[in-house]
Amino acid sequence: MPKIFIYLSCFLLTALSPHAQQKWDRPMELRTCSVSIHADQFTATTFMEMEFCNPNGKEIEGLYRFELRPGQVITAFQLELNGKYRDGSIEEKWKATNAYNSIVGKRIDPALLTMEYADHYSLRIYPVPPNGCRKVTITVQQVLVATGNGLTYALPLNVSNEVKDFRLKVRVKGSVTPVAKAGLIKDFSFTSSKEVQHLEWTAKDVFLRTPVSFSYPIFPGIELCTKPGEQDMHFALRVQPSVEREYALNLRSLTVYWDASASVSKRDVNREINFLKQFVSLHNITQLTIIPFNYKLLDTAVFYTGNNFNSRWHHYLHPKDHAAIRQALGADASFIARSMDRDPKHLQQMLLRSHGHHGASLLEIYQNCNIFNDGAFEVFTEKGSKAEEGLFLEQGQPLIFGAAKDKGIILDGYKPKVVSLNDGFSASDLWVHDERDFFKAQILTRLFDDPQSEGHFPRPFGVFFETDRATYEDSLNLQLEEVMVSKGKGNLDKLLEGKETWTIEA
Repeated sequence: MPKIFIYLSCFLLTALSPHAQQKWDRPMELRTCSVSIHADQFTATTFMEMEFCNPNGKEIEGLYRFELRPGQVITAFQLELNGKYRDGSIEEKWKATNAYNSIVGKRIDPALLTMEYADHYSLRIYPVPPNGCRKVTITVQQVLVATGNGLTYALPLNVSNEVKDFRLKVRVKGSVTPVAKAGLIKDFSFTSSKEVQHLEWTAKDVFLRTPVSFSYPIFPGIELCTKPGEQDMHFALRVQPSVEREYALNLRSLTVYWDASASVSKRDVNREINFLKQFVSLHNITQLTIIPFNYKLLDTAVFYTGNNFNSRWHHYLHPKDHAAIRQALGADASFIARSMDRDPKHLQQMLLRSHGHHGASLLEIYQNCNIFNDGAFEVFTEKGSKAEEGLFLEQGQPLIFGAAKDKGIILDGYKPKVVSLNDGFSASDLWVHDERDFFKAQILTRLFDDPQSEGHFPRPFGVFFETDRATYEDSLNLQLEEVMVSKGKGNLDKLLEGKETWTIEA
Protein backbone atom coordinates (compact mmCIF):
# COMPACT_ATOMS: atom_id res chain seq x y z
CA MET A 1 0.00 0.00 0.00
CA PRO A 2 1.40 3.46 -0.86
CA LYS A 3 2.42 5.55 2.15
CA ILE A 4 2.43 9.31 2.61
CA PHE A 5 4.99 10.72 5.03
CA ILE A 6 4.75 13.84 7.17
CA TYR A 7 8.25 14.82 8.16
CA LEU A 8 8.88 17.55 10.78
CA SER A 9 12.39 18.97 11.07
CA CYS A 10 14.24 22.17 11.87
CA PHE A 11 16.76 21.73 9.04
CA LEU A 12 16.66 22.98 5.47
CA LEU A 13 16.98 20.36 2.77
CA THR A 14 20.08 20.59 0.61
CA ALA A 15 19.47 22.61 -2.53
CA LEU A 16 19.57 20.69 -5.77
CA SER A 17 21.63 21.65 -8.82
CA PRO A 18 20.04 23.93 -11.46
CA HIS A 19 19.85 21.02 -13.90
CA ALA A 20 18.04 18.81 -11.37
CA GLN A 21 15.69 21.62 -10.46
CA GLN A 22 14.22 21.44 -13.97
CA LYS A 23 12.18 18.54 -12.65
CA TRP A 24 12.52 18.63 -8.89
CA ASP A 25 11.28 21.29 -6.50
CA ARG A 26 9.17 23.08 -9.10
CA PRO A 27 6.53 25.48 -7.74
CA MET A 28 2.92 24.33 -7.93
CA GLU A 29 -0.10 26.58 -8.40
CA LEU A 30 -2.90 26.47 -5.86
CA ARG A 31 -6.04 26.15 -7.96
CA THR A 32 -8.78 25.49 -5.39
CA CYS A 33 -8.76 25.92 -1.63
CA SER A 34 -11.38 25.14 1.00
CA VAL A 35 -10.86 26.28 4.62
CA SER A 36 -13.09 25.18 7.50
CA ILE A 37 -12.51 26.70 10.95
CA HIS A 38 -14.12 25.50 14.19
CA ALA A 39 -13.36 27.60 17.29
CA ASP A 40 -14.57 28.00 20.85
CA GLN A 41 -13.37 29.80 23.97
CA PHE A 42 -10.27 27.63 24.20
CA THR A 43 -9.14 26.06 20.92
CA ALA A 44 -9.44 26.29 17.15
CA THR A 45 -9.24 23.52 14.55
CA THR A 46 -8.58 24.41 10.91
CA PHE A 47 -9.16 21.91 8.10
CA MET A 48 -7.79 22.85 4.66
CA GLU A 49 -8.39 21.00 1.40
CA MET A 50 -6.09 22.22 -1.37
CA GLU A 51 -5.71 21.31 -5.04
CA PHE A 52 -2.26 21.97 -6.54
CA CYS A 53 -1.68 21.96 -10.27
CA ASN A 54 1.29 21.66 -12.63
CA PRO A 55 1.08 24.32 -15.39
CA ASN A 56 4.06 22.78 -17.20
CA GLY A 57 4.04 20.37 -20.10
CA LYS A 58 6.14 17.76 -18.26
CA GLU A 59 6.02 15.83 -15.04
CA ILE A 60 7.46 17.57 -11.95
CA GLU A 61 8.04 17.16 -8.25
CA GLY A 62 5.79 19.94 -6.99
CA LEU A 63 6.88 22.30 -4.20
CA TYR A 64 4.68 24.60 -2.11
CA ARG A 65 5.92 26.67 0.85
CA PHE A 66 3.71 28.20 3.53
CA GLU A 67 3.82 29.38 7.12
CA LEU A 68 1.70 29.19 10.26
CA ARG A 69 1.45 31.29 13.39
CA PRO A 70 3.32 30.33 16.60
CA GLY A 71 1.24 27.80 18.51
CA GLN A 72 -0.46 26.39 15.41
CA VAL A 73 0.39 22.69 15.03
CA ILE A 74 -0.22 20.36 12.08
CA THR A 75 -1.95 17.26 13.44
CA ALA A 76 -3.04 15.49 10.24
CA PHE A 77 -2.03 15.30 6.57
CA GLN A 78 -3.61 13.41 3.67
CA LEU A 79 -2.87 12.87 -0.03
CA GLU A 80 -5.53 11.89 -2.56
CA LEU A 81 -4.76 8.61 -4.34
CA ASN A 82 -7.20 7.16 -6.87
CA GLY A 83 -10.09 9.26 -5.57
CA LYS A 84 -9.49 8.44 -1.88
CA TYR A 85 -7.52 10.30 0.78
CA ARG A 86 -4.71 8.35 2.45
CA ASP A 87 -3.39 9.37 5.88
CA GLY A 88 0.23 10.39 6.35
CA SER A 89 2.46 9.60 9.33
CA ILE A 90 4.93 11.66 11.33
CA GLU A 91 8.48 10.30 11.04
CA GLU A 92 12.03 11.30 11.98
CA LYS A 93 14.17 13.13 9.43
CA TRP A 94 16.36 10.26 8.23
CA LYS A 95 13.50 7.79 8.12
CA ALA A 96 11.11 10.06 6.23
CA THR A 97 13.77 11.23 3.77
CA ASN A 98 14.92 7.69 2.97
CA ALA A 99 11.35 6.49 2.51
CA TYR A 100 10.44 9.44 0.29
CA ASN A 101 13.52 9.01 -1.93
CA SER A 102 12.92 5.27 -2.16
CA ILE A 103 9.29 5.70 -3.17
CA VAL A 104 10.11 8.44 -5.68
CA GLY A 105 12.64 6.08 -7.30
CA LYS A 106 9.90 3.49 -7.70
CA ARG A 107 7.55 6.14 -9.14
CA ILE A 108 5.00 5.50 -6.41
CA ASP A 109 2.97 8.52 -5.36
CA PRO A 110 4.46 10.11 -2.20
CA ALA A 111 4.15 13.46 -0.46
CA LEU A 112 6.54 15.02 2.06
CA LEU A 113 5.50 17.77 4.48
CA THR A 114 8.53 19.30 6.22
CA MET A 115 8.96 22.00 8.85
CA GLU A 116 12.02 23.79 7.46
CA TYR A 117 12.35 26.08 10.48
CA ALA A 118 10.08 27.55 13.13
CA ASP A 119 6.51 27.81 11.76
CA HIS A 120 7.70 27.60 8.12
CA TYR A 121 6.80 24.51 6.08
CA SER A 122 7.36 23.00 2.66
CA LEU A 123 5.10 20.51 0.84
CA ARG A 124 6.53 18.24 -1.87
CA ILE A 125 4.36 15.99 -4.07
CA TYR A 126 5.65 13.56 -6.68
CA PRO A 127 4.65 13.08 -9.37
CA VAL A 128 2.44 15.93 -10.50
CA PRO A 129 1.58 15.05 -14.13
CA PRO A 130 1.86 17.55 -17.00
CA ASN A 131 -1.03 20.03 -16.72
CA GLY A 132 -2.42 17.79 -13.97
CA CYS A 133 -3.41 18.36 -10.34
CA ARG A 134 -3.05 16.67 -6.93
CA LYS A 135 -5.12 17.19 -3.78
CA VAL A 136 -4.06 17.22 -0.12
CA THR A 137 -5.70 18.01 3.21
CA ILE A 138 -3.98 19.55 6.23
CA THR A 139 -5.43 19.82 9.74
CA VAL A 140 -4.10 22.50 12.09
CA GLN A 141 -4.93 22.79 15.78
CA GLN A 142 -4.09 25.48 18.30
CA VAL A 143 -4.83 26.77 21.77
CA LEU A 144 -6.24 30.29 21.60
CA VAL A 145 -4.24 32.59 23.85
CA ALA A 146 -6.02 35.53 25.42
CA THR A 147 -4.58 38.94 24.54
CA GLY A 148 -6.08 41.80 26.45
CA ASN A 149 -9.75 40.98 26.96
CA GLY A 150 -10.23 38.82 23.89
CA LEU A 151 -9.19 35.89 21.72
CA THR A 152 -7.78 36.31 18.22
CA TYR A 153 -7.60 33.75 15.42
CA ALA A 154 -5.36 34.26 12.39
CA LEU A 155 -4.47 31.88 9.54
CA PRO A 156 -1.60 33.21 7.38
CA LEU A 157 -2.22 33.11 3.61
CA ASN A 158 0.38 34.15 1.04
CA VAL A 159 -0.37 32.46 -2.29
CA SER A 160 1.53 33.87 -5.26
CA ASN A 161 -0.96 32.89 -7.95
CA GLU A 162 -4.64 33.69 -8.41
CA VAL A 163 -6.85 30.98 -6.87
CA LYS A 164 -9.70 29.93 -9.13
CA ASP A 165 -12.07 28.75 -6.40
CA PHE A 166 -11.91 29.62 -2.67
CA ARG A 167 -14.40 28.54 -0.01
CA LEU A 168 -14.35 29.62 3.64
CA LYS A 169 -16.50 28.32 6.47
CA VAL A 170 -16.13 29.61 10.04
CA ARG A 171 -18.01 28.25 13.04
CA VAL A 172 -17.44 29.83 16.48
CA LYS A 173 -19.16 28.33 19.50
CA GLY A 174 -20.56 30.93 21.90
CA SER A 175 -23.05 33.74 22.20
CA VAL A 176 -20.56 36.51 21.42
CA THR A 177 -20.37 37.68 17.80
CA PRO A 178 -16.79 37.69 16.41
CA VAL A 179 -15.45 40.75 14.64
CA ALA A 180 -13.19 40.79 11.57
CA LYS A 181 -11.29 44.08 11.61
CA ALA A 182 -8.45 43.16 9.26
CA GLY A 183 -7.29 40.63 6.71
CA LEU A 184 -9.10 38.69 4.02
CA ILE A 185 -12.55 38.90 5.63
CA LYS A 186 -12.29 42.46 6.94
CA ASP A 187 -15.73 43.90 7.84
CA PHE A 188 -17.49 40.60 7.05
CA SER A 189 -20.47 39.88 9.33
CA PHE A 190 -21.19 36.71 11.30
CA THR A 191 -24.67 35.29 11.73
CA SER A 192 -25.89 33.74 14.97
CA SER A 193 -27.82 30.50 15.41
CA LYS A 194 -28.31 28.55 18.66
CA GLU A 195 -25.21 29.81 20.50
CA VAL A 196 -23.06 29.36 17.38
CA GLN A 197 -21.66 32.14 15.17
CA HIS A 198 -21.37 31.40 11.43
CA LEU A 199 -19.57 32.94 8.47
CA GLU A 200 -19.45 31.47 4.95
CA TRP A 201 -17.82 32.96 1.88
CA THR A 202 -17.16 31.73 -1.64
CA ALA A 203 -14.96 33.58 -4.11
CA LYS A 204 -13.70 33.08 -7.67
CA ASP A 205 -10.37 34.20 -9.07
CA VAL A 206 -9.11 35.65 -5.78
CA PHE A 207 -5.64 36.41 -4.47
CA LEU A 208 -5.02 34.96 -0.99
CA ARG A 209 -2.33 37.28 0.34
CA THR A 210 -3.74 38.39 3.71
CA PRO A 211 -4.65 36.25 6.72
CA VAL A 212 -8.09 35.00 7.67
CA SER A 213 -8.46 36.80 10.98
CA PHE A 214 -11.19 37.50 13.51
CA SER A 215 -11.47 38.10 17.24
CA TYR A 216 -14.07 37.90 19.97
CA PRO A 217 -14.10 39.22 23.53
CA ILE A 218 -13.82 37.33 26.80
CA PHE A 219 -16.28 38.57 29.38
CA PRO A 220 -15.63 38.45 33.14
CA GLY A 221 -16.69 35.15 34.61
CA ILE A 222 -16.05 31.47 34.05
CA GLU A 223 -15.88 29.63 30.72
CA LEU A 224 -16.13 25.83 30.84
CA CYS A 225 -15.64 23.38 27.99
CA THR A 226 -16.14 19.61 28.41
CA LYS A 227 -15.34 16.68 26.15
CA PRO A 228 -16.22 13.07 26.99
CA GLY A 229 -13.45 10.51 26.62
CA GLU A 230 -13.63 6.74 26.53
CA GLN A 231 -13.71 6.51 30.32
CA ASP A 232 -13.10 10.04 31.57
CA MET A 233 -14.55 13.49 31.09
CA HIS A 234 -12.01 16.09 29.94
CA PHE A 235 -12.54 19.77 30.58
CA ALA A 236 -10.93 23.17 30.14
CA LEU A 237 -11.66 26.13 32.37
CA ARG A 238 -10.90 29.81 31.95
CA VAL A 239 -11.58 32.40 34.64
CA GLN A 240 -11.57 36.04 33.63
CA PRO A 241 -11.31 38.23 36.77
CA SER A 242 -13.64 41.17 36.96
CA VAL A 243 -10.91 43.39 38.41
CA GLU A 244 -8.53 45.35 36.24
CA ARG A 245 -5.23 43.68 35.41
CA GLU A 246 -3.41 46.88 36.23
CA TYR A 247 -4.41 49.79 38.39
CA ALA A 248 -2.64 52.80 39.76
CA LEU A 249 -1.04 52.54 43.18
CA ASN A 250 -1.06 55.44 45.60
CA LEU A 251 1.00 54.11 48.47
CA ARG A 252 2.48 55.91 51.42
CA SER A 253 3.16 52.95 53.68
CA LEU A 254 4.38 49.47 52.85
CA THR A 255 4.59 46.25 54.87
CA VAL A 256 7.10 43.64 53.71
CA TYR A 257 7.09 40.05 54.97
CA TRP A 258 10.71 38.97 54.56
CA ASP A 259 11.68 35.31 54.29
CA ALA A 260 14.61 35.05 56.70
CA SER A 261 14.80 31.25 56.63
CA ALA A 262 17.83 29.26 55.53
CA SER A 263 16.77 29.83 51.90
CA VAL A 264 18.67 33.15 51.97
CA SER A 265 21.89 31.24 51.31
CA LYS A 266 20.52 30.25 47.88
CA ARG A 267 18.92 33.59 46.99
CA ASP A 268 20.36 36.77 45.53
CA VAL A 269 19.53 38.93 48.54
CA ASN A 270 21.25 42.01 47.13
CA ARG A 271 19.08 41.85 44.02
CA GLU A 272 15.94 41.53 46.15
CA ILE A 273 16.97 44.51 48.26
CA ASN A 274 17.73 46.59 45.16
CA PHE A 275 14.26 45.82 43.81
CA LEU A 276 12.72 46.95 47.09
CA LYS A 277 14.81 50.13 47.04
CA GLN A 278 13.50 50.97 43.58
CA PHE A 279 9.90 50.24 44.60
CA VAL A 280 10.15 52.42 47.71
CA SER A 281 11.73 55.24 45.73
CA LEU A 282 9.28 55.01 42.80
CA HIS A 283 6.19 55.13 45.01
CA ASN A 284 7.56 57.62 47.56
CA ILE A 285 7.00 55.27 50.50
CA THR A 286 7.27 57.20 53.76
CA GLN A 287 6.79 54.32 56.22
CA LEU A 288 8.31 50.90 55.67
CA THR A 289 7.42 48.02 58.00
CA ILE A 290 9.53 44.86 57.74
CA ILE A 291 8.42 41.59 59.36
CA PRO A 292 11.08 38.87 59.02
CA PHE A 293 10.01 35.26 59.46
CA ASN A 294 11.21 31.68 59.15
CA TYR A 295 8.94 29.06 60.70
CA LYS A 296 7.58 31.86 62.90
CA LEU A 297 7.49 35.66 62.97
CA LEU A 298 10.86 36.94 64.19
CA ASP A 299 10.43 40.68 64.59
CA THR A 300 8.59 43.80 63.48
CA ALA A 301 10.69 46.79 62.46
CA VAL A 302 9.30 50.15 61.33
CA PHE A 303 11.43 52.58 59.31
CA TYR A 304 10.41 56.12 58.45
CA THR A 305 12.07 56.57 55.11
CA GLY A 306 13.74 59.92 54.68
CA ASN A 307 16.47 61.09 52.36
CA ASN A 308 18.92 58.60 53.87
CA PHE A 309 16.64 55.58 54.15
CA ASN A 310 18.90 53.43 51.97
CA SER A 311 21.63 53.56 54.62
CA ARG A 312 19.34 52.16 57.32
CA TRP A 313 16.86 49.45 56.52
CA HIS A 314 18.74 47.46 53.88
CA HIS A 315 21.29 46.34 56.51
CA TYR A 316 18.37 44.95 58.49
CA LEU A 317 17.33 42.73 55.57
CA HIS A 318 20.49 40.67 55.25
CA PRO A 319 20.20 37.03 56.37
CA LYS A 320 18.32 36.85 59.67
CA ASP A 321 19.22 33.42 61.04
CA HIS A 322 22.04 35.11 63.01
CA ALA A 323 19.41 37.07 64.93
CA ALA A 324 19.18 34.39 67.61
CA ILE A 325 22.84 34.82 68.56
CA ARG A 326 22.66 38.61 68.55
CA GLN A 327 19.45 38.64 70.56
CA ALA A 328 20.82 36.16 73.08
CA LEU A 329 23.94 38.26 73.54
CA GLY A 330 21.81 41.37 73.99
CA ALA A 331 19.66 39.54 76.54
CA ASP A 332 22.75 38.77 78.68
CA ALA A 333 23.08 35.08 77.90
CA SER A 334 26.32 33.92 79.50
CA PHE A 335 27.27 31.26 76.92
CA ILE A 336 26.86 31.63 73.14
CA ALA A 337 28.23 29.28 70.48
CA ARG A 338 27.62 27.98 66.96
CA SER A 339 28.27 24.57 65.37
CA MET A 340 27.01 22.34 62.53
CA ASP A 341 25.60 18.84 62.20
CA ARG A 342 28.11 17.82 59.49
CA ASP A 343 31.09 18.25 61.87
CA PRO A 344 30.36 15.69 64.65
CA LYS A 345 33.60 16.28 66.57
CA HIS A 346 33.09 20.04 66.77
CA LEU A 347 29.39 19.61 67.55
CA GLN A 348 30.18 17.22 70.41
CA GLN A 349 32.60 19.73 71.93
CA MET A 350 30.06 22.54 71.74
CA LEU A 351 27.27 20.38 73.21
CA LEU A 352 29.45 19.38 76.16
CA ARG A 353 30.51 22.95 76.84
CA SER A 354 27.00 24.39 76.61
CA HIS A 355 25.63 21.60 78.81
CA GLY A 356 28.37 22.11 81.38
CA HIS A 357 27.92 25.87 81.54
CA HIS A 358 26.06 27.18 84.57
CA GLY A 359 23.70 29.84 83.27
CA ALA A 360 21.71 30.80 80.20
CA SER A 361 23.27 29.02 77.20
CA LEU A 362 22.55 29.25 73.47
CA LEU A 363 24.08 26.83 70.97
CA GLU A 364 23.07 27.53 67.37
CA ILE A 365 23.36 24.43 65.16
CA TYR A 366 23.37 24.58 61.37
CA GLN A 367 21.32 21.48 60.62
CA ASN A 368 20.53 20.29 57.11
CA CYS A 369 16.94 19.27 56.36
CA ASN A 370 16.29 17.31 53.16
CA ILE A 371 12.78 18.74 52.91
CA PHE A 372 12.86 22.37 54.03
CA ASN A 373 16.47 23.57 53.60
CA ASP A 374 18.42 20.88 51.77
CA GLY A 375 21.93 22.13 51.04
CA ALA A 376 21.36 25.50 52.73
CA PHE A 377 24.63 25.27 54.70
CA GLU A 378 26.70 23.18 52.29
CA VAL A 379 29.13 26.04 51.64
CA PHE A 380 30.18 25.75 55.30
CA THR A 381 30.15 21.95 55.51
CA GLU A 382 31.63 20.70 52.21
CA LYS A 383 35.37 20.00 52.11
CA GLY A 384 35.94 22.16 49.06
CA SER A 385 34.62 25.35 50.68
CA LYS A 386 34.56 24.76 54.44
CA ALA A 387 38.08 26.07 55.08
CA GLU A 388 37.46 29.24 53.05
CA GLU A 389 33.98 30.03 54.35
CA GLY A 390 34.26 28.93 57.98
CA LEU A 391 36.14 30.67 60.81
CA PHE A 392 36.68 28.26 63.71
CA LEU A 393 37.19 30.10 66.99
CA GLU A 394 39.71 28.85 69.55
CA GLN A 395 40.39 30.54 72.87
CA GLY A 396 43.68 32.47 72.84
CA GLN A 397 44.35 31.75 69.16
CA PRO A 398 44.50 34.24 66.26
CA LEU A 399 41.61 34.28 63.79
CA ILE A 400 43.11 32.35 60.86
CA PHE A 401 41.22 30.63 58.05
CA GLY A 402 41.62 29.47 54.46
CA ALA A 403 42.55 26.17 52.84
CA ALA A 404 46.25 27.06 53.21
CA LYS A 405 45.77 28.87 56.54
CA ASP A 406 46.99 32.01 54.78
CA LYS A 407 44.19 34.42 55.67
CA GLY A 408 43.37 36.18 58.88
CA ILE A 409 41.31 38.94 60.47
CA ILE A 410 42.73 42.05 62.09
CA LEU A 411 40.94 44.81 63.98
CA ASP A 412 41.33 48.32 62.66
CA GLY A 413 40.02 49.98 65.80
CA TYR A 414 36.81 47.98 66.17
CA LYS A 415 36.40 47.40 62.44
CA PRO A 416 37.34 43.86 61.29
CA LYS A 417 39.37 43.43 58.11
CA VAL A 418 40.46 40.33 56.17
CA VAL A 419 44.20 40.25 55.36
CA SER A 420 46.57 37.83 53.66
CA LEU A 421 49.46 36.38 55.61
CA ASN A 422 51.43 36.50 52.36
CA ASP A 423 51.22 40.31 52.20
CA GLY A 424 53.45 41.22 55.11
CA PHE A 425 51.07 40.25 57.93
CA SER A 426 51.93 37.59 60.50
CA ALA A 427 49.87 35.65 63.05
CA SER A 428 51.01 38.10 65.74
CA ASP A 429 49.22 40.92 63.90
CA LEU A 430 45.85 39.18 63.95
CA TRP A 431 42.86 39.42 66.23
CA VAL A 432 43.31 36.93 69.09
CA HIS A 433 40.05 35.35 70.18
CA ASP A 434 38.95 35.95 73.77
CA GLU A 435 35.73 34.23 74.82
CA ARG A 436 35.42 36.65 77.77
CA ASP A 437 35.39 39.81 75.64
CA PHE A 438 31.74 40.87 75.32
CA PHE A 439 32.43 43.70 72.86
CA LYS A 440 34.44 41.57 70.44
CA ALA A 441 31.73 38.91 70.69
CA GLN A 442 29.27 41.51 69.39
CA ILE A 443 31.49 42.00 66.34
CA LEU A 444 31.69 38.26 65.74
CA THR A 445 27.89 37.93 65.72
CA ARG A 446 27.78 40.42 62.83
CA LEU A 447 30.21 38.47 60.64
CA PHE A 448 27.31 37.12 58.62
CA ASP A 449 27.97 38.10 55.02
CA ASP A 450 26.40 36.47 51.99
CA PRO A 451 28.96 33.83 50.89
CA GLN A 452 28.39 34.88 47.27
CA SER A 453 29.25 38.55 47.85
CA GLU A 454 32.70 39.81 46.91
CA GLY A 455 35.11 40.34 49.81
CA HIS A 456 32.79 38.72 52.35
CA PHE A 457 33.82 37.62 55.85
CA PRO A 458 33.92 33.94 56.81
CA ARG A 459 31.18 32.60 59.12
CA PRO A 460 32.36 32.08 62.77
CA PHE A 461 31.90 28.69 64.47
CA GLY A 462 32.77 27.89 68.07
CA VAL A 463 32.29 29.75 71.36
CA PHE A 464 31.55 33.44 70.80
CA PHE A 465 31.22 34.39 74.45
CA GLU A 466 31.28 32.84 77.90
CA THR A 467 31.22 34.42 81.32
CA ASP A 468 30.44 33.46 84.91
CA ARG A 469 27.40 35.34 86.08
CA ALA A 470 24.95 34.86 88.92
CA THR A 471 21.80 33.19 87.71
CA TYR A 472 18.22 33.79 88.77
CA GLU A 473 17.89 30.40 90.43
CA ASP A 474 21.13 30.98 92.37
CA SER A 475 19.79 34.28 93.70
CA LEU A 476 16.42 32.75 94.55
CA ASN A 477 17.96 29.83 96.43
CA LEU A 478 20.26 32.22 98.33
CA GLN A 479 17.26 34.31 99.42
CA LEU A 480 15.46 31.19 100.62
CA GLU A 481 18.50 30.09 102.61
CA GLU A 482 18.80 33.53 104.25
CA VAL A 483 15.14 33.46 105.29
CA MET A 484 15.46 29.95 106.72
CA VAL A 485 18.53 31.01 108.72
CA SER A 486 16.77 34.03 110.22
CA LYS A 487 13.26 32.59 110.69
CA GLY A 488 13.75 28.85 110.62
CA LYS A 489 12.41 26.34 108.18
CA GLY A 490 8.81 27.01 109.20
CA ASN A 491 5.96 24.72 110.23
CA LEU A 492 3.22 23.80 107.77
CA ASP A 493 0.66 22.95 110.49
CA LYS A 494 1.15 26.32 112.19
CA LEU A 495 0.82 28.04 108.83
CA LEU A 496 -2.51 26.35 108.13
CA GLU A 497 -3.82 27.03 111.66
CA GLY A 498 -2.59 30.60 111.80
CA LYS A 499 -4.12 33.92 110.82
CA GLU A 500 -2.61 33.86 107.33
CA THR A 501 -5.16 31.33 106.04
CA TRP A 502 -8.64 32.01 104.70
CA THR A 503 -11.73 29.92 104.07
CA ILE A 504 -13.42 30.50 100.72
CA GLU A 505 -17.09 29.58 100.58
CA ALA A 506 -19.02 29.14 97.34
